[in-house]
Amino acid sequence: GFDGYVVSDCGAVTDIWRNHKIAANEREAASLAVKSGCDLNCGISWGPQWQIPFHSLDQAVAEGLVTEEQIDVSLRRLFRARFRLGEFDPPEQVPYTDIPLSVVDSEEHRALALETARKSIVLLKNDDAVLPLAKDLGTLAVIGPNADDVEVLLGNYNGNPSEPITPLEGIRRKLGDGTRILHARGSEWAEGLPYLVPVPGSALFTTKGDQRVPGLTAEYFDNRALEGQPVKTEVVPELDVNWWDRAPLPELDDDDFGVRYTGELVPPETGTYALGGVGFSAFKLSLDGEEIVAFENRHHPAKRSKDVELEAGRSYALRVDYSEHRGDAHMTLLWAPPAKDLAAEAVAVAEQADAVVMVMGLSPRLEGEEMNVPVEGFEGGDRVIIGLPAVQEKLIERIHALGKPTVLVLLSGSAVSVTWAAENVPAIVQAWYPGQAAGEAIADVLFGDHNPAGRLPVPF
Repeated sequence: GFDGYVVSDCGAVTDIWRNHKIAANEREAASLAVKSGCDLNCGISWGPQWQIPFHSLDQAVAEGLVTEEQIDVSLRRLFRARFRLGEFDPPEQVPYTDIPLSVVDSEEHRALALETARKSIVLLKNDDAVLPLAKDLGTLAVIGPNADDVEVLLGNYNGNPSEPITPLEGIRRKLGDGTRILHARGSEWAEGLPYLVPVPGSALFTTKGDQRVPGLTAEYFDNRALEGQPVKTEVVPELDVNWWDRAPLPELDDDDFGVRYTGELVPPETGTYALGGVGFSAFKLSLDGEEIVAFENRHHPAKRSKDVELEAGRSYALRVDYSEHRGDAHMTLLWAPPAKDLAAEAVAVAEQADAVVMVMGLSPRLEGEEMNVPVEGFEGGDRVIIGLPAVQEKLIERIHALGKPTVLVLLSGSAVSVTWAAENVPAIVQAWYPGQAAGEAIADVLFGDHNPAGRLPVPF
């Protein structure tokens, strides 16, 4: 009774023959897909891995691998969908053409995001009625690598919300000024995965005339290759920009421009820094003339970094070439300063608190599609160890030893084994990757304004 159509994942029909080895060539793969009910192949002409096998269906018909009648089944389904969408009707007859831009990020949609997050949260354990927490706590400690990170709210292949609310921010909004809220990261997500933050303006300098001034020189180009003379040059205080689907200047094409940032990086302390950035569509970062990291992708941004040894107070020549060719335009220069004793900081914070909320779990930087993650327990974006990373396990045990009322909030896209916590921590909540309203929804659950669900799509 299904009256829609079936579409493949992008590149998946190519997988049938190239990687899964089910078919001998693209003609056989395309024929097998059509005859099995795949009406539309998602593929784009972007490198050999994105070849579009359905382009070979005419040859497949000639070879007798599939018939025109079999292809017509898919053809009818696809055209019926296009008819129903009004693609062949005058625009004034199509209701979709009247949907205004104002519906994007509207109050109605924000409310739906909050409702979705609330209904997705699962209560795994609540011994001794630790939850809900009292709203008149004197001091609350919020600890963990997922407590104040926006990326972990969103999973993979996500849009970018205009006003995401982290768990820490949600708790602050919920309790207001009546409760003293202390925050400490406590640990990295996993050994070998740095927690990257924007490089502060206090570490960036540029030469303007014969003076050294704070910030970086930004040169704006009217092409993604950064060729020719810049349209405009100015000094910016830091490199943390988001132009959404626009360009930084009205005279630039919002999908064909580039910006070159140059100046000096002066670190405040000596040690090993993870230096890099996150941007879309592409960027290259060089330090003292040596390329450190580079990134380009047509689907989504990703953080890239490399460990470098830096000396306090020394000036390093910095250059970032950013280019835009599709989608939202944004670029942030990131680093992870030399490691401190994060666990000790968390213990110091927890010791002062009447109760502790630990926001732990995984991250889309660890789990996701075909990712290069050189971290124990993860391989190619897959899980090879089902438990929490060791640094997080140790932190939970250390905080629990303080004897404070403790709630463990887990954010992850897959099942996590928390055997020790299940036996020792009195309250555990699973919040997944809950989206833009995450913090508000989590705070609603922790402080009793919303009753969480008890159902799970996967076992814990």
